[in-house]
Amino acid sequence: MAQKKSKTRTAKKKSLKRGVTATAKVKNSSGIVSKPQAKKQQSEQGPPKRLSSGWRLFFQSLSFLKVHLRLFGGITLVYLVLNLVLGRGLTIINLNDVAYDIQTSSSVEITGLAMSVSLFGYLLTSSGATANGSSTYMTLLTILVSLVAVWTLRQIRADKKPTVKQAFYNSTSSLIPSVLVLVVIGLQMLPMIIGGWIYGAIVMSGRAVQLAEKIVWGGVSFGLTFLTLYLLSSSIFAFYIVNLPNVTPLQALRSARGLVRGRRFSVMRKLLFLPFLLFVMSVLLFIPLLSIVPGIAAWVYILLSSVALILVHVYVYSLYRELL
Repeated sequence: MAQKKSKTRTAKKKSLKRGVTATAKVKNSSGIVSKPQAKKQQSEQGPPKRLSSGWRLFFQSLSFLKVHLRLFGGITLVYLVLNLVLGRGLTIINLNDVAYDIQTSSSVEITGLAMSVSLFGYLLTSSGATANGSSTYMTLLTILVSLVAVWTLRQIRADKKPTVKQAFYNSTSSLIPSVLVLVVIGLQMLPMIIGGWIYGAIVMSGRAVQLAEKIVWGGVSFGLTFLTLYLLSSSIFAFYIVNLPNVTPLQALRSARGLVRGRRFSVMRKLLFLPFLLFVMSVLLFIPLLSIVPGIAAWVYILLSSVALILVHVYVYSLYRELL
């Protein structure tokens, strides 16, 4: 009798254990893993795999865009047209007028390389837009095209052949969750903004005159900037995760933190590599261009900015896939 009871209890324990395992498998199949499960998987799988270098990810992204040039070229073209019509009202700044204003407002003569650098800085801060350009339209358009890019990348990953029309029609189903994730990302950028404001206010007000004082306040600003980068190194992937079916923003943010666990600083380097590379390439392109033909530089900048948005999403999505 005692042996029968013991066998019954053992059978119940085994069935319960199988049920828990099956539940865990169902949860993991959706791509959302809880923190204990992530730690258990990491301990079972050993150390995380080594990520590709920034250069490798960059060239992989270029090769990917080359293979799907027609599809992403169509998306970029639609984005460019909507950007010109809605965001800028078919009006582009005249850099010749900007150069004249810079020259007249300066007490010394600015020519050659110095003028090109000044115009390039103006392009970066104004994004080539005019004063009557609507930043709200441009922000919404950027979010829309980002959703289109992510949806298209997922379809290609699933061995499907989407069209430009399908990409714009079917990519907005997760608009609200994506916007909520972007709100969180915006809040995480506040430390960096506050740090820059504090340092600028202290220096401009003359309260930090000595070198040691500037170093201290610079360290405070750097610490707040590092905090923002630390937070963004995981949250940025939540934008790609939240586009999965039936995934809430909170689940996406938690899953994103699990992805970078143990590799956060490596991920930070990969994420910082691309904007740094694009900035260097922009300097090498636009400084000579502004010196020779400044009249077309704004048009070239708008075109390349549209291409850069798609390239950034392909690059970050490739990094996201390596983290899985």
